[in-house]
Amino acid sequence: MNRKTASLVLAIALVNGISAQQPAGSDSSIAHAKKILLQTRMRKDTLGSLIPLRDLGIAFYLAKQYDSATLYFKEGLNLAISRRQYYLELHDFRPILNNNFFLLGNYTAAMEISVDGLARAEALNNPERIAHFKGVIGYILMKQGKLVAAKQYFIDFLKLATGLHNKLLEAKGLFYLADLSILEKNYANAISYIHKAMAVFDDPKTVLSINKNEQLAYANNKLAEVYAQMNDLPHSLQYSLTAIRISEQNIQWINRYDMARYYVNGGTTYNRLKQYQQALSLLRKGLSISKEPMYMECIQDADEQLSIAFASLRNYDSAYAYHLRFTQVRDNIMAENNQRVLLEKETRYKMETQQRLQDAALNRQKLWKDLSICIACASILIAWLLYKWYSLRQRNHFQAALNMQQQESLRATISAADRERK
Repeated sequence: MNRKTASLVLAIALVNGISAQQPAGSDSSIAHAKKILLQTRMRKDTLGSLIPLRDLGIAFYLAKQYDSATLYFKEGLNLAISRRQYYLELHDFRPILNNNFFLLGNYTAAMEISVDGLARAEALNNPERIAHFKGVIGYILMKQGKLVAAKQYFIDFLKLATGLHNKLLEAKGLFYLADLSILEKNYANAISYIHKAMAVFDDPKTVLSINKNEQLAYANNKLAEVYAQMNDLPHSLQYSLTAIRISEQNIQWINRYDMARYYVNGGTTYNRLKQYQQALSLLRKGLSISKEPMYMECIQDADEQLSIAFASLRNYDSAYAYHLRFTQVRDNIMAENNQRVLLEKETRYKMETQQRLQDAALNRQKLWKDLSICIACASILIAWLLYKWYSLRQRNHFQAALNMQQQESLRATISAADRERK
């Protein structure tokens, strides 16, 4: 075992040994994760800091301290890049950061992380990671309303998944295309994509690394959303209740956000069918689950639908109370989005200003370089001209001396001939 591997193994062993004894997301788990990170730093073991940085970020993430989580995830990502730990970069730090940014609704930061991740995966010729980041980029583009560009990324994702013979990725690609078709209001295509994905999970020959029921619940809820947009409320309710039933039977496998969304969607459909008592039952469950990790969008939708249900039942005090909560949550979401947009614009302005300064500096460097080349060329030309002038001058002096010598020789010869005649 080399030194690098030993550092990572030691860090993993220390973190796993202590984390197993601490409740996830608790103050004690954060304190212990900090202690492990401090120990690796005291040993000046930069490579061994990678796992503690990741797990400390996860501890903050589970404690809902997302800014602190982002700080440690970014530090770990930069360290993984500098130490060429590409597996941790592509499988741990970049996906974890994306999850954090998606939760915060910061799609600009997620796009930056994903574009760089795609470039790294392509450089390493890693098709599975290429597919992953293409899917994420397509999802971000879809959220930003750039449907044409998103579709091409999803098609590339599905091709890669098929080439890898990865059924889970293949189903994920079909879900991506279904979501896109819903936004395009092409509901027939959306239903077709969802049923194809469900066929993957229903196939007993398909072996997946995840629980199939979780994906089947998600698919049924997705069908419920499609039929709701088509105003086919009986079918929408049927698929909503199926999603809820599957999630309740497999509660340990179901994502809490998804479960909250299933209840809220079912309650919304009951409201539209004017079955308000049934709506209240599902909406209250959805709201209760949403408050655990504070899923703001789910809370907003649940409060709005509860207000509608109580108003329809002529319970105006409760309707008004939920309406006030709905407007408060909606305003908070809008304020956070506006603040994020302002921060993104400010960051973009700073980056553009910095880019302009860098371009100006590069232009100055290029100008000086060109000027230096011109001066060097002029100096070489002047030196060559001086050399040619000096050479010509020397040649002329030599020729003049030679001519003088020849004339003297001629005069001497003539004088000698004259003396002989005499």
